[in-house]
Amino acid sequence: MEAAVLLETDADWDKMVDEIWVTVSSEATVIRRMKDQRGMTEEQTKARIHAQMSNEEKIKRASVVIHNEGDIEHVKREVKKHWDELQSGSVDKSHR
Repeated sequence: MEAAVLLETDADWDKMVDEIWVTVSSEATVIRRMKDQRGMTEEQTKARIHAQMSNEEKIKRASVVIHNEGDIEHVKREVKKHWDELQSGSVDKSHR
């Protein structure tokens, strides 16, 4: 399920899942990526960012947070690390 649907609706769907994984990036990183990948202006990108749930709120509701400031290989390593922790049973779920 897409995190935006899971977290940004009033349906309490987050209660139906065991884990919520989110990625977060700084505003500067998002602006740069949207310009490079989609040709969006800084103003267009900021409007999208501010229409969405904040990183802070996503982090509060997440089981796992992937910081997406680096390249795709960094993200893959982070995902694998957290996946391996989940599979081994070493994840502390007391924060949920």
